Amino acid sequence: MIVGRVQDLTEAHIKALVANLSAESPTLDFKRDVPGRDAPARHDYCSDLCAFANAAGGDLIYGIDEDGEGRASVVVAQTVNPDDEQLRLLDMALNGLEPRVSGLEARAIPVAGGHVFIVRVPKTWNGPHRVRTNQHFYVREGVRKRQLDMPEIRNSFVRAAGQTEELERFRAHRVAKILTTQPPMEKLVPGPIAVFHIVPLAPTVDRAAVDPRAFYVERRLPTIGGGGGYSRINLDGAMRTESEGKGITKYTQIFRDGRVEAAMVFTSHLDTKNPYIPSTAFENWLIGFYGPMMNELAHFKIDPPFALLLSLLGVHGVRFANRGEQESGDGPSLFDRNEVLLPDVVVEEATGAEVALRPVFDLLWQCVGYPGSLNYDKNGKRETR
Repeated sequence: MIVGRVQDLTEAHIKALVANLSAESPTLDFKRDVPGRDAPARHDYCSDLCAFANAAGGDLIYGIDEDGEGRASVVVAQTVNPDDEQLRLLDMALNGLEPRVSGLEARAIPVAGGHVFIVRVPKTWNGPHRVRTNQHFYVREGVRKRQLDMPEIRNSFVRAAGQTEELERFRAHRVAKILTTQPPMEKLVPGPIAVFHIVPLAPTVDRAAVDPRAFYVERRLPTIGGGGGYSRINLDGAMRTESEGKGITKYTQIFRDGRVEAAMVFTSHLDTKNPYIPSTAFENWLIGFYGPMMNELAHFKIDPPFALLLSLLGVHGVRFANRGEQESGDGPSLFDRNEVLLPDVVVEEATGAEVALRPVFDLLWQCVGYPGSLNYDKNGKRETR
């Protein structure tokens, strides 16, 4: 795999591969020409992608010929339309593999006489993948691809299930700290709590991807609902807190590996006989938090896919409603349990907050008896009441 982000690669990187006689490897494959448009060519392209995705990921480079020993020998500029070809490469991957390979990138790099195309395949979190045309699973082994055998396929599914279990263990660990008031949550004010986790799923994320010193001066963590507060560096990474009286009402913690935990205590809507969580306002607070938080993760080059996990703590008997519904007694029902741990929602690509969070909101409304969020129309457009 070429070092560097795909969007930063230039003709100089391509020329360097030839000048250095760079060899094919488990993460690098050279192809003289872009894939043809017939069925065998499409199948071969998808099986190459599948093999990389089921191994360590890698770069497929179209426009470099190799010598007899698998070394880059000459640049063969492709004269196809670069925009159309990029789209075709991505479409073939989308339609040719299952499950979809999240985070796959294709880029046309201008070179003398045309373009060289690079398709970067990440090591994925949701494998194993198979090619739709023959339902076979492939893996990259050395500089060749081969089919996975049945024991290997079985082990791949076991590993994928293990990642789901790891997500739940992480959430359970963090929620337990909040419920038992362990540091730094021992100063939270009383009341129902919303906890929102963003967990990077790409296996290439470094365990020390986030330098917390960035939040000491120049950068600012958002919090759910916004507001003031102050930031500090801690053992886990960096944290921003907001306080009211003698306790913390909200905080955001970014861990050194890019995981995010944001929490807020509902206080201003509980001084009634029938306490409630303001449904539309809460959705808006999460939407307002999501975009700025994505910007912070992007600053550290932490990109989708992400798992989103929303948890509500201490909400038994609390109504999920707007003010008018609360006063009239209409609207959604009470939460029927003290801890509501919604299933994880996976965001596979960068998108707007209203789109990314809608599945989370739908799950939340289903907890109180509705089929989905009342703040979206039938076409998925947000229309707050």
